Amino acid sequence: MGGAGGSLGAEVLSVYMSTLTQEFVDLLRCPATGQRLVEAPQSLGVRLSLRRPDSERWLLRVDGRAAYPVCKGLPLLLEEEAVAVGETESEFDLN
Repeated sequence: MGGAGGSLGAEVLSVYMSTLTQEFVDLLRCPATGQRLVEAPQSLGVRLSLRRPDSERWLLRVDGRAAYPVCKGLPLLLEEEAVAVGETESEFDLN
């Protein structure tokens, strides 16, 4: 039915998730603290991607101390996927 291990369904999900609408991001929370997540500014995302090249975007915790990668359109919201963000990197207006 799904053919090739259901890859069509995975592709559809990936395309849907890659849009990451603001309404969807507003629902997401840090799995460790429950804090809101916001899209990381592009300049921070570029620096974080040096640590994890397979990530095309990042979701930053509102306290600016941790970020979660978005890989193939899927936010990886697991505590072990969090990347610590240094104090100087997190000095962005998040409101």
